[in-house]
Amino acid sequence: MAWRIIAPYSNVWALIGGRMWYGETFAETSIRNCRESGLEICRPRYLGIFPIKFPQGRHDLTVCMTARYVSGEPRPTRELSKYRWITRSEIDEVHLAGGNYLKMLRAWWKIRGKSIASVTSRK
Repeated sequence: MAWRIIAPYSNVWALIGGRMWYGETFAETSIRNCRESGLEICRPRYLGIFPIKFPQGRHDLTVCMTARYVSGEPRPTRELSKYRWITRSEIDEVHLAGGNYLKMLRAWWKIRGKSIASVTSRK
């Protein structure tokens, strides 16, 4: 998880991510975003599309990817100031931005065969 310091979701734990550059594939975007945070990954795979509706009426779609960690230590960026690795049992200890990050984690744990039905989103 990464501590997000920019709007619209500032001062919350989030997942590493960012905008896609023109001409990039989803896999290339995932690799670039992780490299910008100091992490090397391999085998990025599509997890799902997660719609977001902002209070001001804006709508976005988040394409969530999974990948295998290869190496590196996370470093601060202009968007993310600190990082922490979490396990499924630690999910309630972090404040998630809206329910979208929780939905992404639930989808990931589901395909890994690890139910997190006991995890509830904060309102």
